Amino acid sequence: MSFIPSKTGGLQVLDRSVFPEGTRIFREGDSGSRAYIVQKGSVEFFKKLDGENVLVGSVGQGSIFGEMALIDDQPRMATAIVAEPTVCIVISEALFQRKLKVLDPFLAGVLRILVENIRSIQDQKMKGAGAASASDAEAAAVGALMDQLVVSGQDDDDDDAFEVA
Repeated sequence: MSFIPSKTGGLQVLDRSVFPEGTRIFREGDSGSRAYIVQKGSVEFFKKLDGENVLVGSVGQGSIFGEMALIDDQPRMATAIVAEPTVCIVISEALFQRKLKVLDPFLAGVLRILVENIRSIQDQKMKGAGAASASDAEAAAVGALMDQLVVSGQDDDDDDAFEVA
């Protein structure tokens, strides 16, 4: 287990998992209920392409993976396989959602758009296409973020408030 300071002054317990080399942590297409922070070791990511498993990336110590499924509730983009004995801090969906709820709504929206962009770019890359284009959903999300930025008639000294012309 790992401990992190909590706002109440105590420590919050986080689960840790130890994975032997070759362990599949999750499979492409699975739903996601956890994210992982690599404390030691490395994890590789594979996508099925024309029936073949293709290595699309890897992460090592200090990296986080699996977080996208927690942000946008979409299936896992790739299969995660442990490349060497690995220790990970496990971030539960419940903890992640609690942290996301206290995040500024604008920043939460930016995160969702970033995740959508990454998924779109990865899909286009796997299909051999050029640059990914913005989807209607992305355009609507950007519009909603712009609406949140427009703050009118506020007389407080809130440094976070600004207006976009």
